[in-house]
Amino acid sequence: MKSKYQGLNSKRRRKIRNIVCRRDNYKCAYCGIDLLSSPMLFYFRSVDHLEAIGNGGNSLDIDNMVCCCNICNNMKGDYVANSIEDARQYIENRRLEFDSMYLVEKRRFRNSWFKKIIGWFW
Repeated sequence: MKSKYQGLNSKRRRKIRNIVCRRDNYKCAYCGIDLLSSPMLFYFRSVDHLEAIGNGGNSLDIDNMVCCCNICNNMKGDYVANSIEDARQYIENRRLEFDSMYLVEKRRFRNSWFKKIIGWFW
């Protein structure tokens, strides 16, 4: 199986990522977060291919790439967007789904610990 980054070593990919992020002022194209606002965000910056490489997008074409945070890149996944606005809306909807799941899980976890603590005293 051929690598989707065939001919690109990690140094060259890093250079391309830096060029794209500088062009986009280190702002996530989807959520707008400043990727220079903390070392953690800077470390987890990412580049997303507007047209996925698997769908015929060029892995070397910086016009096919946008700077984004890792969270948005993961949320978008392999979704084929018609435009940046379409991708933003898709990611926003996914974030809302994850926010709900987070609140449910947090409540379950906190309640289970509360029951264990109460059980120790009774």
